[in-house]
Amino acid sequence: MTDSDPPAHDGHGDAAPPPSDDTPPRLIAGGRAVSLAGLLERIEAELEAEIGGRTDLLTRDALPDEPARREMIRDVVDYVLNVESVSVPRAERLALLDAVYDEVFNLGPLRAYLDDEHVTEIVINSYDRLYVRRDGGSLHGAPSGFGDAAHLERVAGRVLASAGARLTTDEPLQEVGVKLAGRPARVTVTGAPISPALHVEIRLHPANPAALADLVGRGMLDDEAATLLRRFLEAGRGLMIAGDAGAGKTTLLQALLPLAPGQGMSVERAAELQPPPGWRQVAPIPARVDVPAVDFAAQILAALEEKPAWLALDEVRFDESAAMWAALSAAPGPRCLWAFRASTDPIRLRTAFSMAIRRAVQTLDQALIHDALVSRLPGVAFMAHRQGRAQVTQLGEWVPAGGGVALRALWGR
Repeated sequence: MTDSDPPAHDGHGDAAPPPSDDTPPRLIAGGRAVSLAGLLERIEAELEAEIGGRTDLLTRDALPDEPARREMIRDVVDYVLNVESVSVPRAERLALLDAVYDEVFNLGPLRAYLDDEHVTEIVINSYDRLYVRRDGGSLHGAPSGFGDAAHLERVAGRVLASAGARLTTDEPLQEVGVKLAGRPARVTVTGAPISPALHVEIRLHPANPAALADLVGRGMLDDEAATLLRRFLEAGRGLMIAGDAGAGKTTLLQALLPLAPGQGMSVERAAELQPPPGWRQVAPIPARVDVPAVDFAAQILAALEEKPAWLALDEVRFDESAAMWAALSAAPGPRCLWAFRASTDPIRLRTAFSMAIRRAVQTLDQALIHDALVSRLPGVAFMAHRQGRAQVTQLGEWVPAGGGVALRALWGR
């Protein structure tokens, strides 16, 4: 765990720069030559104006009927072409309709990456610097497809709007869970004054979640480690998953949820998981004009009131230390299955855990903190990037030792 978690620049500063795109602007030949990019921007602006600026309505979920979506696009395109006195041949007009539809409902330059199941992360440092991670490997530069900073802002704005969020100078960082091309995704967008250029991170999961056996097949862990994890959960014992950003914590957590006996609740930083039947899922709610924000900590406390048999958290940080201790000290409390963005060194993890609790309850006896580890979160799965992919590197168990606790190793690579 870290005291604060700014948007990760997980190695892409050292990655190869993305290929340059010096393609000249495409022109539409009609009554007068206009650029395709300029026309697209004008059509998008008119489309948003006609729906009162409610860009959250321009999503597949809000408009599930594709013919209705295309009809709406057609009406706006015809109106703009008429106002701008642009006359185009039928073939050009059909291509324009497809381009607008692709830009609005398929997120334009992101579509190819979203459709690629091997792409697990997209990082955009600015409109012309885009990086992708495939199959949990390293980030590599890729063509961005964004024409300029305004183009990137429009696409990022539509993604945030689909989750009911928007970026402002008062709220310059937004982290939301959405579905993109049918895939659960965590989207983090950072703007001014935190970041001089718009920064976007998209973490993608498969449309069909992987089971634990699938992760064994991918080499994330072996059969022995998978058996240990199954036994922990079947016995109703808690587990903490620790690792850096992008180490595969959410992927492992997703595979473990169906193995936890009984019903539960998952509280997530962004709604990335696909909980099994009998589970409920909640996530922070961004502030809106008529609705106050509900943060991650508040959702943890609300989940505790429902007394679930299991409580899955993805992912815990220092900011939620008070809610974290409330869950660990509740009697009777839920069985815990938590992911931490944390060190994979056992001593540092134990120290960070204690510091987080003490931040919430400064006078708490250390013995109570150690007891919470042993009784509520006894199991530990450490995760890291190795050999170009996310892997479970060690499994252990917190046990009493010398008046404190120590990690007893159960499995390791």
